[in-house]
Amino acid sequence: KRLSTLKTMVGNSETSDDETLTVYLSLAVNAVMNRLYPYGWEDKTIPNKYDYKICEIACYLYNKRCSSYIRIKL
Repeated sequence: KRLSTLKTMVGNSETSDDETLTVYLSLAVNAVMNRLYPYGWEDKTIPNKYDYKICEIACYLYNKRCSSYIRIKL
């Protein structure tokens, strides 16, 4: 579900970029989970209400992939 949402957000429907988009989604999940559970989240699952925020962060990372400095602010 997140991958299809992210594809829509970045305007890319090709399956060749799925691996790249999946990497950005996992980075976004890590950013959100580290913010929610700063003392460890390995045994926790991410709440569904953060799906859109994860897609927003992944879209930002995808669009800024060529810049030398990326800062994530939740």
